[in-house]
Amino acid sequence: MNIIHFETIDFTNTYLKNNYKQLDNLTIVSSDVQSNGRGRNNRKWDSSKGNNLLFSILIKDENIIRKYKSLSIISAYTIIQILKQYGINDVYLKWPNDVIVNNKKICGVLLEAVSKNAIECLIIGVGLNVNEDKFDKEYLIEATSMKNELNKTIDLNELKDIVYKKFIENINTDYDFYDDIKECDYLKNKRVSIQINNKLKNVEVIGIDHDYSLKVKDKDKTINIETGEASMHI
Repeated sequence: MNIIHFETIDFTNTYLKNNYKQLDNLTIVSSDVQSNGRGRNNRKWDSSKGNNLLFSILIKDENIIRKYKSLSIISAYTIIQILKQYGINDVYLKWPNDVIVNNKKICGVLLEAVSKNAIECLIIGVGLNVNEDKFDKEYLIEATSMKNELNKTIDLNELKDIVYKKFIENINTDYDFYDDIKECDYLKNKRVSIQINNKLKNVEVIGIDHDYSLKVKDKDKTINIETGEASMHI
C-alpha cells in the first residue's frame, strides 16, 4: 500500500489528477487539512487541521474501473462498516455518496474520472468527520462526527489504518454488496425534490436498484437515475 501524506494540500483529488501517470494503482494520498476540499457539485468541504480523515485513492486497474457505477456507493458503505465497528449503529447511506448518522452527515465521497479517449483512472475522495466538534450551520444537511456521536476522541492514526485496509479490501473484492447496501438505504420510501436536466421534480424514492442506480416514482412512471445525472434535496 503506497501512502503519501501532506500536512497541507489544496485537495487530495487534485494531486492525484495531476500526478496519476507516475503513481501506482491504489496509491492513497491523505492530508491533515485541505485548502480547497470539495464534494459533489463543487460544494466546499471545510475541515480543521488534524481533526478528520481526508484522503483520496487512485484507481488504475481496468477491472476496477469497469465497476465505476458502484464505486462511490461501495466507498460510502465501507465507511458505514467501520462506523458500526466503532459502535455507531444508526448509520445510513444517502445515495450516491453520503453517510448519515442520526439524520446528520458524517462523511462524503467524491468519485472523479480522468478521461481522454477512455477512462485512464478513477479517483475516490473521502472526507470523514472524526474529531471535529463544531460545524458551520450553513450546510444543507446538519453535520456530525465520530467524536460527537461517541462522546470521546478517536485515535486518528489507528482509524486510518483500519479505513485504508478496509477500502483496499472492498475495492478489490468481487463480492456483491447490494443486499447489504439496500438495508441501509437512507432515501428509501422518502419523497425528495430532484433536479434532472434543469427540471425540478418531486418524486418518491423506491430505493437503490441492483445496478446501484436510484429507482424513483415520478407520478405514475418509474425511472432509474444514474450517479451524476441529478441533484436532490429531501
